[in-house]
Amino acid sequence: MKRILIIDDDIAHLDSARGILEAEGYQVFTQSQPFGSTNAVIGLKPDLVLLDVNMPALSGDRLAEVLRANSQTRNVMVVLHS
Repeated sequence: MKRILIIDDDIAHLDSARGILEAEGYQVFTQSQPFGSTNAVIGLKPDLVLLDVNMPALSGDRLAEVLRANSQTRNVMVVLHS
């Protein structure tokens, strides 16, 4: 089963995206803040990270850069959305 991590500060979006993706057979994990996301990616080893671009304090595009700079997370597929 493919694993997806959704990182988004909008709880309603997390809930709806989780429901849609789980109905399609994916194992879905969510995180409502960007901080701690690198550790979440390392621990969960998702096949895909859906990453909100517009988050306060640490934008999604900046977080994507952080993930790419880390040897343990650089090969994880990241899709930015807004």
